[in-house]
Amino acid sequence: MADRVGQTATVDLMGAPPEDQPSRYDVGSPIDLLPTGVPVRCVHGRQDDVVPIDQSERYVDAAVAAGDPAELAPFDGSHFDILDPTNVSWTDTVIWLRTRLGT
Repeated sequence: MADRVGQTATVDLMGAPPEDQPSRYDVGSPIDLLPTGVPVRCVHGRQDDVVPIDQSERYVDAAVAAGDPAELAPFDGSHFDILDPTNVSWTDTVIWLRTRLGT
């Protein structure tokens, strides 16, 4: 939110700006909830012009420093390319999930 990325997406999701609902933001910040003990794979497009890749880099660094299993999976593409099931970012993520779920 402080980085002003995603236009109004964060405020829309939280239902109010942080100064009006700080507790929502406290429990909605993944980096502030570390460690979680849950494996995380941050899939991020190198050409993302909505959210800078350094947000995922910072999260992964913080998660690993907190002892959580986390990795960054950058791919050539933009913010919404991960939603395309024919995109390599999607197929690689499905493989990653299946490996962890044993399916």
